[in-house]
Amino acid sequence: METGTIIALVAMLVSAVGLLLTTRKDTRQDAAGTARLETKLDSISSGVEDIRVEIRTMRDRMTNLQERMSAVENSCKSAHHRLDMIEGGKHS
Repeated sequence: METGTIIALVAMLVSAVGLLLTTRKDTRQDAAGTARLETKLDSISSGVEDIRVEIRTMRDRMTNLQERMSAVENSCKSAHHRLDMIEGGKHS
């Protein structure tokens, strides 16, 4: 073989090895980046689920308070009606 051919083959071999090493490094970096993103997305998902649970709990509390407020309003209305009847009886 000629010297030029040997040099060309060695250069091609070195280039191929360099390309393989670079590709592996990029793949590892991509995998690490993907893992970080998945971890962050899992954390965000968990936070959103916690917020949903809190909203459901608040909605239940609001419903309960609305029912209790309605009962108090009816009781107050009834008490005022009885007071009006008592006052009306005294003035008659």
